[in-house]
Amino acid sequence: MLGTDLLHSQNIISALCQHLSPGPLLSEDEYTANSSKALKERRKHQQALSRLARVCRTVSEFALDELWRSIDDITHILYAFNAYDREKCMFIEALNDADKAKFNAYARRVRELHVGKIERVHATVWVVLVAHWGPHGPLLPGLERMTGLRIDSNSLCYTLILSPTTKHLSLQVNRDAEPGIVGMVVDAARPMLTSLVHLSINGVLLPSPSAIPFWKLSQLHRLHVAPPVDLTHAIIRALGSFAHLSQLELKIKSMPAIGDDEARVRGFTNLRTLSLKGSLDDVCALMVATKPPVLESLNIETNRVCPVRGGSSSSIERLRGTLPPSLRTFSATLTCETCSGYRGSCSSFPNSEVLLSPLLAMDSLRCISFSIGDKSFRLADAALAEAENAWPQLAQFKIITPRPVHSTRDGVTVIPPYPYPPGSRPMPTPKHPSVKTLAIFAHAHPNLEQLVLPTIDLDAVPELDSVPLLEHGLRHFGICALEEDVGLMHHARALDMLFPRLDLDYAYKLSAMGQDQHEKDRNAELQLLLLALQTGRTSEPDRRERAAREGSASVDPHTMRLVESEDHFEQSAIDEARSSRPPDSDDEDSVSFGDWGSVTVLPHPYVSIPVPLGPPILQPPPRSLK
Repeated sequence: MLGTDLLHSQNIISALCQHLSPGPLLSEDEYTANSSKALKERRKHQQALSRLARVCRTVSEFALDELWRSIDDITHILYAFNAYDREKCMFIEALNDADKAKFNAYARRVRELHVGKIERVHATVWVVLVAHWGPHGPLLPGLERMTGLRIDSNSLCYTLILSPTTKHLSLQVNRDAEPGIVGMVVDAARPMLTSLVHLSINGVLLPSPSAIPFWKLSQLHRLHVAPPVDLTHAIIRALGSFAHLSQLELKIKSMPAIGDDEARVRGFTNLRTLSLKGSLDDVCALMVATKPPVLESLNIETNRVCPVRGGSSSSIERLRGTLPPSLRTFSATLTCETCSGYRGSCSSFPNSEVLLSPLLAMDSLRCISFSIGDKSFRLADAALAEAENAWPQLAQFKIITPRPVHSTRDGVTVIPPYPYPPGSRPMPTPKHPSVKTLAIFAHAHPNLEQLVLPTIDLDAVPELDSVPLLEHGLRHFGICALEEDVGLMHHARALDMLFPRLDLDYAYKLSAMGQDQHEKDRNAELQLLLLALQTGRTSEPDRRERAAREGSASVDPHTMRLVESEDHFEQSAIDEARSSRPPDSDDEDSVSFGDWGSVTVLPHPYVSIPVPLGPPILQPPPRSLK
């Protein structure tokens, strides 16, 4: 009975410590932020566990396990040595047996490590550690994941941290690192590299093409290579032979010429997620050569859509036939560096029909996302209408384009023109999607929860009596650019009838920021109109019910109750909106689309929102829009 009670109490203690745990490591971007809220929250949890560890020996073991499981900086481990001076970042006296025993008691618990400011640690520290731990094994014998490791001239001694148990490694190669130093580090870490299942290589440039031969680590499950890589036939074939590779991210610097006898690279039998960066020609050439058979997610990012010689539409169309039936998610970020000097406009940029045509036959697609860096790009009404019968399980459809940059001249807002490159002729502007086309498209895709379009046709005003009460389950709707000096009320009322369940939390926060935050953003204006219509529509039944219940008693203003603003739930939303404003930027972010420049926009919530794929919503057929 006593043993059962003790076991029960230990389970409670373990659950309590897990609840106080700071959790796994943060992303590397959050560690570089000086005022990361997530990092501050981790500090609070770590302080709570530290206090809990002092309660008694039984509680201490559980609390220490959680406290030391994930470490945010290598110096936190070195603090365990009494001989380590925190200000000088070095040992000021010899290590004794008690020091080493205390350190080992903590080090064996570490499973995750972000190395942090490891460059501050004096070189003599590593000399001492190698002398004491080098002959006997790794410094952290149970380490499973390490992030933030920089390879430079001092990195050779850092390999002492790695362990044969390490499964996940994220490192960054300094641009000025000597190739010989990088090779020595890789050779010293080779016994540990063979146990990796996830390798992430960050940085701008590798010091040499073979500095880190990642294509030889055939046991990898996930591989991320940010620096540009000169692909060869041998590298492509080696990656294709990885039996367990399920996620691959590459930035292609160059592709080899692939002849007819080498046009098909067998392999990639387990690849589910693929992300490729580089010129559109190289990306499409790799897809044609590999054709991963079970690919589920494909992301393409290129700033060379329009090559100087040859057309780009043929490159896009080469994707047709390379996409497997298993594909669920397709996303592409397309910009044109050859036309970056023309304010982001390009007469030869692929039109919407060319972009969507390779995807129309992919019935398995659920998420489609384009981020277009060409300011003159528009989605044609005919292209959206053509997709009515495609993608029956579609949950997300986004085509994001940059908003026009406004300037003020004599108090009048002016949208600058978009000149075309010399020697080219402007293409006719396609007809924008109408509200009627949106309704037909939404009705054909009952699972659609997120819809973002470049613009809509404001000249085609819908007759409200003909707008169907579609009762569609769409949650997020946005327009990147809307024509100036055209009223939005009729379109907002029609959209409210079609999509009554929109999540308008973004508009609610905008209402707390003030007019100056959205006066030049017509999408924000549309969102606020939708919020007003939705609020009025949802509050009307309550008003009628209360009027029927209270009668004339409800007209006495003396019965009105007030609450303090700091206790009101709306005030919390205002405080949150104000606190989320980026410093020194008037609540605006500078979002860059590659080399064509940056555009100042408000942080739209529909840019990156996870979409749950739920069952279809039964809807009545829409009446025709006039």
